[in-house]
Amino acid sequence: MDELKVKKDFTDIYTQDSPRSYLKEMDRLDYDISDSTKPLYNSIIEQLEKTVSRPINVLDLGSSYGINSSLMKYNLTMSELNDFFLNGTGPTKKETKQFYEECDCNDNMNFYQIDISNEALKFSEEMNLCERGMNVDLEAEKLNLLGSLPKIDLVIATGCVGYIGYKAFLIYLK
Repeated sequence: MDELKVKKDFTDIYTQDSPRSYLKEMDRLDYDISDSTKPLYNSIIEQLEKTVSRPINVLDLGSSYGINSSLMKYNLTMSELNDFFLNGTGPTKKETKQFYEECDCNDNMNFYQIDISNEALKFSEEMNLCERGMNVDLEAEKLNLLGSLPKIDLVIATGCVGYIGYKAFLIYLK
């Protein structure tokens, strides 16, 4: 557990065109934050659905390879993602698309994702895990979200909170 006292550097993992290496490292670290936060996020979305008569727009900060949208939109668990991506030599993009197409999909959620990794966002877009991915360094860039996104109902930041500071959240308060 000593290694968790220091932020992990995922730079080399984030240049991959598949979440395989990322999920392998998360599995090694016993990462389960996304599984743990899924019930809370789903509960908030259920409440929003009662007041909004359109799909719920979720902005996922530090979205990585679309892990939260995989879990929430397709009702998967980290264990199921690991089983799919980490067995054998890993699935092809075609097999991955098929995997998601065979899952039950909640069309009442639209994910918009922000991440520092262009490759992770490309994967997420190609697999229809998000409506749009935006490659942004939240600590270094100012982003005008009001002009580039539809009305956002829920902002989530599951795994990136330890990597970004208060400056990243100031852009949403203005």
